Amino acid sequence: MPRPDLADHPRVRLARLLRDDVTVHGSPDPALGDVITLGRGVAGLTELGLELDPDGPARRGAGVLAAALGIPEPGTPVVAACAPGNTRAVRRFLAAGFVPVGSVQLWLPERPSGGVATGV
Repeated sequence: MPRPDLADHPRVRLARLLRDDVTVHGSPDPALGDVITLGRGVAGLTELGLELDPDGPARRGAGVLAAALGIPEPGTPVVAACAPGNTRAVRRFLAAGFVPVGSVQLWLPERPSGGVATGV
């Protein structure tokens, strides 16, 4: 369901920095901090980001991902936003039917203080 109360979550702030028209979704239970972001990413493709609440119930990743994939209009191509080094996430996306077809490197400008301008 839409979760505007998660607008300040670091995953959401990063998604808004990298994508346009980001919507935020999560569990109907406000105590559960699972976060789903959907937005227009590279080349205008629908891009999905997902973060599970580490304090939430175990083994729910497949269900959260299935729910996330039910949000866009049927037939909409969806690109997964996943770091290749995140083995757990890569496996979950592969199990959900995602197929690696390429990758994109996103580079952000460096702040004068030396930190990266991530907005988070």
